Amino acid sequence: MYRVLVVDDRISLRETISEYLSQQQLHVICAGDGQEAFQLCATHTFDCIVLDLMMPKMDGETFIQKLRARSNIPIIVISAKVDEEDTVNVLAMGADDYMTKPLKLKELTARIFAIIRRMGSIQSVVPNLLIQLDSSSRTVTINNSKITLTPTEFAILSLLMSTPGKVYSRRNIFDMIFSGEFVSDRTIDVHIRNLRHKIELDVNQPSFIVTVYGIGYKFRDE
Repeated sequence: MYRVLVVDDRISLRETISEYLSQQQLHVICAGDGQEAFQLCATHTFDCIVLDLMMPKMDGETFIQKLRARSNIPIIVISAKVDEEDTVNVLAMGADDYMTKPLKLKELTARIFAIIRRMGSIQSVVPNLLIQLDSSSRTVTINNSKITLTPTEFAILSLLMSTPGKVYSRRNIFDMIFSGEFVSDRTIDVHIRNLRHKIELDVNQPSFIVTVYGIGYKFRDE
């Protein structure tokens, strides 16, 4: 059974989410703030975290920054903030998905299962020049140095590397990796930017992930 950590300072919402997810055969543990959640992550193993942003003691943004320093557990942010800039900011910090309140619990469940499924969906080791992606160990190495990626970054890279030279539109990438309604092109662009900062020697002249202007992205096939 998959284990999900639900973090929100509203008891009623935590209980509602927990009850619904439990009915979907998920094992749920709850926390009332980021500090409690961070302590739970030190003593428990989770397959996904559902995280509110505005909380006492430690807010969601601080939690993401602290957790990403030591773990790549998938994080789905839930927030009343609806501005696109808020979405972009938390994705840039390392969150994997973003939903606005009020929540649609059926959609939240679908996103949780989708993000867990893609953690193990890659089928082969794909070598290319100096970079290697190993799906069995979920590792990426460049010049034999291990690179730490978030689950979403790993999924995007493995998708692009699976068919070098094939151009994927932003919508293609979103449909194949995420679930739910497409939000905006910037959602994908932020993940690509974060990925490039981790794998490229020069983000202004990418060696691996190439922009095909007006269409999307591809993995270099030369």
